[in-house]
Amino acid sequence: ACLWMDSTDIKKQRGPNMGKKSAHWSFKVNGPGRRYMILRNGEGKIIKLWGGYSPKLYDGHFVEAWASWFDENLAGAGIFADGHFCSAVASLHKVKLFTPHIKPRSNKRNREGRDMGSLTAAQERYNASFHRVRSSVEHPFAWIKNKFKSLQFPWPGKEIQLDYLVFIAIGCYNNSHLQNN
Repeated sequence: ACLWMDSTDIKKQRGPNMGKKSAHWSFKVNGPGRRYMILRNGEGKIIKLWGGYSPKLYDGHFVEAWASWFDENLAGAGIFADGHFCSAVASLHKVKLFTPHIKPRSNKRNREGRDMGSLTAAQERYNASFHRVRSSVEHPFAWIKNKFKSLQFPWPGKEIQLDYLVFIAIGCYNNSHLQNN
């Protein structure tokens, strides 16, 4: 795998019709928000940014909706992504999506008496290695939210202005990161 993928939500100020059932509600930020998805290469550069869009769009469903773009533009690539992307693995035909093993939800035991609601030792080791490799994809989000103080508070303006700011922030991140390498 040579690419990393993840999303973040930026909190917006609450307005009318922005309750928990609205398209604006983000459970990540526990309020109205806007979601952004990034694709990062092994050098740390963000090579693709999508957004903003509704935080109700699950990460796996996002990839399913964009599957033809991924297969067409990233054929042969491997992408590290978190457990929210597991549902999209089967929708990609020319791209390999690496996700962690998800703990089964069961209280049953198999014939050997092993708890069916747990992962095997090999799966646990894979997950530990996976999380160490994948953790770096969170850095751009932390960087932009730290450098652009206005992203630390609920966004008061229009969504398009927030989108512009996030795109500029990612450009600044790329410029700063590449100068340090």
